[in-house]
Amino acid sequence: MLNGLVLTFKIKKMNKNLYFTITNDPVDAAGDAIMINADTFLGAIPATATTTELYFNKVDGTADLSKFTVTHANGDCEAFIKAFGDLVSSSPRDGFIIVHDHVTKEGISLITSVALTTL
Repeated sequence: MLNGLVLTFKIKKMNKNLYFTITNDPVDAAGDAIMINADTFLGAIPATATTTELYFNKVDGTADLSKFTVTHANGDCEAFIKAFGDLVSSSPRDGFIIVHDHVTKEGISLITSVALTTL
């Protein structure tokens, strides 16, 4: 309270969106890229020595979950998951987070490709 006035502030939570190119040769065709709300992220699981699966709440279709399979160098699962966590917890000014863009080479440098396994 300041001189009898009560000040209130409403803090608006920023909507973060994650951008992935899905193919290694995107040509602006259907299925080349996807942007998904970061709040739908559920978890990451190392699938093999060279792939990590990212799980999100259902985006579309009949599957219960949406799954992305990220390919990276042999043994980089832990490093990728840490880099992904750091990126998602960042505070981009506009809420747009590039996880992987094969054309511009922006995003997490450990990624060699991303496949949308289940939508």
